Amino acid sequence: MDKIVDKNIIKGIFLIILAEYGSFVAETVGCKTQKFIGENVLVKQFIILMIIYFSINFTSDNDVEPTINIIKAVLVWLGFVMFNKMNLEFTVVVFLLLIAVYIMDNYNQYYKTRKRNTDNLDKIQKNMYYLIIVLTIIGFLFYFSKQYRDYKDVWSSIDFIFGKNTCASISK
Repeated sequence: MDKIVDKNIIKGIFLIILAEYGSFVAETVGCKTQKFIGENVLVKQFIILMIIYFSINFTSDNDVEPTINIIKAVLVWLGFVMFNKMNLEFTVVVFLLLIAVYIMDNYNQYYKTRKRNTDNLDKIQKNMYYLIIVLTIIGFLFYFSKQYRDYKDVWSSIDFIFGKNTCASISK
């Protein structure tokens, strides 16, 4: 049982619950703060960046220099932004690849603790990481180009990257 329930599982469950409940407790924040966060996409993106940074720190077992975790958080945030700026087909494929890599990493860690050779798994996993990065960049660029063509008269790269408070496709 100790191998199944460990502190990382508890941390993960806690983070999922916090993320899930976060949307229900917004009203507990003062009205001016609600309005400020609700109307400011840069603040929302900063909050996402801080959640990523705290999650990296919270789930890390190692004593890591804070600068390293800040860099990791920024890279994860950039990946998050790009992942959310792809068309549906790219999003589904990259999401499935992320799941596959995560499961593969679980097997990799399991086999390493059993002193089994993981060279082939390491190579496959590394290539899948590269594939995820390449597909995310391509998906991002395709979506950027499509959105630019559709909205070139009112285009703002800042709005595209950081988002807007309302989506044109939802509000129509």
